[in-house]
Amino acid sequence: DYDYYFFQAVQEAEELGKHLVVLKSRRKGYEQPYSEPVLTPTGFVPMGSLKVGDMVMNPNGNPVSIGDIVEQGVTEIYEVTLQDGRTVRCGENHLWATIRNGKKFYIMRTKDYMKRKLKQGSIGKEHYPYKLPEINPLNFNSTEVPIDPYVLGVLLGDGNICGDQVRFSTADKFILDELTNRLKDYSIKASSKYLYCITSTNGVNLLNRELKSLNLKVKANKKFIPSIYKYASIQDRMELVRGLMDTDGSISNGACSFVSTSEQLVDDLSEVLRGLGIRCKKSKEIPGRNGVGFNNGSISNTLPHWELIITTQEDIFKLPRKLEKIRKDRSYNYNGIGIASIRATGEFERQRCLCIDNENHLYITKDYIPTHNSYKCGAMLCRNF
Repeated sequence: DYDYYFFQAVQEAEELGKHLVVLKSRRKGYEQPYSEPVLTPTGFVPMGSLKVGDMVMNPNGNPVSIGDIVEQGVTEIYEVTLQDGRTVRCGENHLWATIRNGKKFYIMRTKDYMKRKLKQGSIGKEHYPYKLPEINPLNFNSTEVPIDPYVLGVLLGDGNICGDQVRFSTADKFILDELTNRLKDYSIKASSKYLYCITSTNGVNLLNRELKSLNLKVKANKKFIPSIYKYASIQDRMELVRGLMDTDGSISNGACSFVSTSEQLVDDLSEVLRGLGIRCKKSKEIPGRNGVGFNNGSISNTLPHWELIITTQEDIFKLPRKLEKIRKDRSYNYNGIGIASIRATGEFERQRCLCIDNENHLYITKDYIPTHNSYKCGAMLCRNF
């Protein structure tokens, strides 16, 4: 089977602008299951629902068109696990573009990577040399959001929004001033130390009404990010992140993290961050504790919670005391996520592959994982000659 050499020859010819003669079946494709999600400009859809001409998201940040779809029939599913714990399903012949040690570029099939040493180094110092391409901030088909994204981020972080009133807590005057400037038609008054209530100055609390329409009148451990915000403009998504990080985020020696009792909120924030090209990794559940003492002298019980570890030099804070701690002096050889392991699942499903009309041949699948499309050889021959 000479597929590996075919991929390398095609890639080299395209990079050098050389002509290339190949003879290969047009039906030969590199597959993903019908049920596996693929990212489009309006969100994720099942692979099986796509058709020629549909737009999918490319890691360069922009939508690209599907030029062809090649059906592969029912074949075995393989599971690829990344170093941050994300998993994605595909066929044994599915292509993955990787960069090894920040230098050499590879395009190989799933089964070819299985023959490589994917995990290297000693325990505690593991290294994953085959890293997937980075993702640029993605330009979705965004629409105007109903609530200022920074305000919503603060309310999802430190807001008490499950009752009849809209309240939030903060000890930072900066956050109080920021919300006051953004909520021109509202009055923000302290109801107790560090606790504030947001009321309308014209009798109709549209903020409260919008929270209801977004189904966000929930307790802290049930909070989430509505879909309209996940696929908003890049600027709106960054403002949402800043509101969340200014409240429930922290930074120490340049290392950023976000903690919440809502696992769904942590999962949603990880989606938003990855769509902005920012690395993050979710912890396992951290059990709650009884009789925890706080700085104000109170004692309380804590709920189970989750932590999101964030690696970035981007300004994901607006609050000055946190923003000034972002480390801009660190450099990374290559920020891609490595492939950690691959296994055959023993499960079978109808699969297909996409041919993308873009020079990098990449699209984004489940959990914002960049992957490679199929080559359509007949079309390539026509283009090069």
